[in-house]
Amino acid sequence: MKDLAELEESIAKKFRPWFIKDIQLHPSSDCLESVINKHTNLLCIMNHGGFYGPWAAALAYHYLFLNHGGHARKPTGVAWRGFYNLPIYKQVTRYLTQLEHPLDYPGCQAILTNKTFNDLIILPEGTNCHYFNGRELQPFISPRFIELSIETQTPLLLFVHQGSEHWSVPVKMPERMMPLTRLLPKRYREGLERSRLINIPHMLSGSIPQLNVLCKLYHPSIHPSVLRDRAFAKDIITQEALKIRRMMQNHYDCLIESQLSRQADSELEMSITHPCAEVA
Repeated sequence: MKDLAELEESIAKKFRPWFIKDIQLHPSSDCLESVINKHTNLLCIMNHGGFYGPWAAALAYHYLFLNHGGHARKPTGVAWRGFYNLPIYKQVTRYLTQLEHPLDYPGCQAILTNKTFNDLIILPEGTNCHYFNGRELQPFISPRFIELSIETQTPLLLFVHQGSEHWSVPVKMPERMMPLTRLLPKRYREGLERSRLINIPHMLSGSIPQLNVLCKLYHPSIHPSVLRDRAFAKDIITQEALKIRRMMQNHYDCLIESQLSRQADSELEMSITHPCAEVA
């Protein structure tokens, strides 16, 4: 398996400038050098954003880990199994995950237990990204990444990115079309009924001007013994997942506020430098 340095030379640094002009790590992030040096394995839990959000997040992960001492780390990730069969998508997915086939839960356990890879990337919102409104993280499809963390004693790195919404637009569903949702599978029907919109992916707006990232290390506050009682553990893990989603939402809101603040400062500086700009 290739480490980050090899992946960077083969593909990442060639394509990243096409897709993202600038990547910034928020100053309130945990020290990535310390996290990388201290933890051989990490579960990187990322927000999804729109349909193409994972591509931007993966490129940001490559860039930031390389720039903070992670050259030798070997990453992989969990991706929708359908991507492994679709033309073009399958090549990108296999490159990002370094796997020929999708991972299941036992496969994830084996990777972290056998130390095949260092970092396992998971985006728990999954297909709920179709209902992303540009501001709010969507409900997690599954909270089992928490169980995985506890069983393998692998800490979570909450890797929240903002800016990939540049590649999507949320479109409100006309009320007259809502009855048609009953023809959809339950998961998609419930998503549309909850959000009343669908997120349309596109790259017509070109490269992302700036992708902002906030990283925080997190250890689930659940003792491994809790997992012995499956019924009890399910409720506890569900509550922990809600807590993590709220934390990630707070990080995302922080990134948006920082972005807006920078834009306001830039506009103010421009108005001072060019006081006649508005008149013109």
